[in-house]
Amino acid sequence: MCRLALTIRTGVLIKSLNRYLASNSYSVLHTQLRILTLTIMPLHRIYTASGVYSAAEKQALATAITEIYAPFGLPAFYINVFFIDLPKDSYYIGGKPDDCFVRFNVQHIERGFPNKQAKLQYLEKYEQVLKPFTADKGLNWEVNIDPADSLVWHINGVSPPLLDSEAGKLWVKLNKAVPFEGPSFKDLD
Repeated sequence: MCRLALTIRTGVLIKSLNRYLASNSYSVLHTQLRILTLTIMPLHRIYTASGVYSAAEKQALATAITEIYAPFGLPAFYINVFFIDLPKDSYYIGGKPDDCFVRFNVQHIERGFPNKQAKLQYLEKYEQVLKPFTADKGLNWEVNIDPADSLVWHINGVSPPLLDSEAGKLWVKLNKAVPFEGPSFKDLD
């Protein structure tokens, strides 16, 4: 599969993607997800009443969520999935106890989805991944995605390297943060 280099300026990135799309047969969704994954570190907080998911289901859901991003060049360690199980007497929906509801709060460290279509396509893909763990289990659920500023994002005390830099490629290869010199997210405009 072709790899598209990350560019620092969003306008240049969009122009590069348009040229890339014109010369390749990849779907718009694939391209929009590629734009997304070039610029984020996802944190998924999954709030449930205790016992909604077994340990095996949690592992399967965390793996499914990670697989949304990892094939597009993000190191797997960038994808964080936290299950927050609350006692059944501490989980209320509409003022009433509810142990059949799941709340998915996703935070993307980002420079922004490029447009409305990209936002909606990402949400559609996310819902497809969640279906075996929500609708297919007879659960009710809610999803929201919050942006966060990449300028104030650090891993192990440093601004992460740009993914297309040598340090970024090393982080992907090692699947962990290591000291580096070179461009980082703090250098983006």
